[in-house]
Amino acid sequence: MGNGSVFGAAMMCLLGRGPFESWGGEGASAYTPTTFTGFVDFAMIVFGIVFSIIFAIGLSKHDAIENA
Repeated sequence: MGNGSVFGAAMMCLLGRGPFESWGGEGASAYTPTTFTGFVDFAMIVFGIVFSIIFAIGLSKHDAIENA
């Protein structure tokens, strides 16, 4: 399933697969949020960005505590 396969598998179990045409395509069309694959990829990109921000905040707070 590509990026976010666990998230995609959970969505597929919850919502069902749907027609093949709604799964997404290759290249930039794989990231269109209106298709299943595109939604999974888009959600995982957003998750990755938010995770990186939270991780950076946690590291900076940890550094402040360690250097105090």
